[in-house]
Amino acid sequence: MAGFLDEFVKLTVNETIETDYPHIRHPALCQAKVMEGTVKDGASYVTLRLLKENGETDEAFPAIPYIRTEQVLKKGDVVAVGLLYGQCRPYILGRCL
Repeated sequence: MAGFLDEFVKLTVNETIETDYPHIRHPALCQAKVMEGTVKDGASYVTLRLLKENGETDEAFPAIPYIRTEQVLKKGDVVAVGLLYGQCRPYILGRCL
């Protein structure tokens, strides 16, 4: 009986996380590589590609274009990125050294 209850609780918790809190399955802070950058109307915009822990491109996420930044970044730079509240609106914290 305890095994059935354990499985029920796991299933219920996983479903709740998936529907109500999907962002907690992914890290809120991660690294990203600058794929390209442009300047438009005096503002800098970059396209980012999220990286895995080992530094390889994370193919589970598409490139994220048009991220506005006040930092001077160039193609190939690796930056620390915060994904606030699970939204796909990255905030660039700074360049990784």
